[in-house]
Amino acid sequence: MHKPLDAQKGLEIDGVGAKVLRVLGVIDGQTVLYLADDETEAEGLALVLERLLPDAPVIHLPASDTLPGEDAPASPSNIGRRVTALRRLRALSVDPRSSGPIVVSSGEAAARRYACPEAFDAEPPVVRVGDSIDVDAFLAEAVTNGYFADDRIDEPGEIAVRGEVIDLYPADAGGPVRIDIVDSHIGAIHHFDPVTQRRGQACDAIEIGRAAEPEEALEATMLTHLSTGTVLLSRRAEKRRKRFVQLAERTAQEMKTEVDAVSDERWAAALEDWRTESDLDEAGGNAIASVPRFAEKKSIARAFTRFLAAEREKGRAIALIGSERDLRFLRIRLQGALSGACEIGDIRELEERDAGDVVTISAPLDRGACDGQMTLIAAADILGTRALIQDNSNPVQPVGLGGAEIRIGDLVVHESHGFAKVLGLEPAPDGDGEVIALEYAMRTDASCQCATPDCCGATAATVTASRSTSLKAKAGTSAARRSTKRLPRLRLP
Repeated sequence: MHKPLDAQKGLEIDGVGAKVLRVLGVIDGQTVLYLADDETEAEGLALVLERLLPDAPVIHLPASDTLPGEDAPASPSNIGRRVTALRRLRALSVDPRSSGPIVVSSGEAAARRYACPEAFDAEPPVVRVGDSIDVDAFLAEAVTNGYFADDRIDEPGEIAVRGEVIDLYPADAGGPVRIDIVDSHIGAIHHFDPVTQRRGQACDAIEIGRAAEPEEALEATMLTHLSTGTVLLSRRAEKRRKRFVQLAERTAQEMKTEVDAVSDERWAAALEDWRTESDLDEAGGNAIASVPRFAEKKSIARAFTRFLAAEREKGRAIALIGSERDLRFLRIRLQGALSGACEIGDIRELEERDAGDVVTISAPLDRGACDGQMTLIAAADILGTRALIQDNSNPVQPVGLGGAEIRIGDLVVHESHGFAKVLGLEPAPDGDGEVIALEYAMRTDASCQCATPDCCGATAATVTASRSTSLKAKAGTSAARRSTKRLPRLRLP
């Protein structure tokens, strides 16, 4: 029998590190379901777990981005990612060799109704270089699977046919692809940038995920798609699940329709055979604590070194986790404390290390935590907002400057160098403050012999700004200066 889910212990620690420890503490070959506060938290946790447990089946199951009673379907991207997740769960459930998956979702997703698992048996279409192709039939099949025909694609679930070229943005993929057709055969497949239209990496095949829900009755719960295991809840997951059910019931009453949610009674019945964190607490689960924010200390290196020594005395295994760039930087700046630290690829390897050993592992962790056996230290705990969460320079927080909010991936206009994409915050080369890294899409003229960054060969720039200063769309250039790499930088007053 499961225990009530509303009052669970040890949930006051913020950050992904505490959630990672909770998941690691219950992995036993069976299914682990973690219900996060919201979709942002769920997606972030799933990404970290994928990097820390590369061989484990980690699946993010997103909730629908529609509300109860809405006639419009969910967005193609949302449908594509959800259908792909449910298809993966179906494939794992029928594979006797697979271990239980680690599923990360949200309270709202748990309140939703789903089609039965059998509805996700169908494999999505796959196109490969060298395959024959009928363009009209291919377009018709894509539309049947929920894609929209358009002249120019820039969003998931769109397709454009222009002569011997097909541009397609798979609903469940991270970016669009361009398919070149030669003599009724697929000659090449390339990823490309929807903004600049520049081709990127070539690939041999691409799976075209569905952008439409299966045409089946929604009679199953989320747990119907999972084998029995352990369910973990964030602080607000159960509250948000109940609130969604109440909204669905109120909407159904007003519109005189069927309730588009799983009732509390049905959800409780589905949980009967699952272990919950309440059960695990009574069995003696480990208390989880936060690690210090070294970036806020007067002497970061001294505070980190003292903490590391204390953790070693306690016999805990220690992992420093961050982006590849941050780990390289910290190995140099903290080489005394991190001498002998080795890199690992799977967090479970930490259990095989001697007590007090320090390892590094690359993953987008925003905040560390510790329990009785293991201490996870995030590079962001040491570097603060200068830490890059991912190798593509996503920062811990959106780049906010004096009320103006700039997010990673936003496009800005530099008065001298034109359009640029925001990459994230980086430490200033001279150690004075922080800089915002910008990437430009400029032409490269092979005939140009100049060596100045202001000419055609410049591809990136960094804008330096105080955290209390707003960044304008058009920044002045009177304070422009050259870096050691001869890239243009702008320091705002």
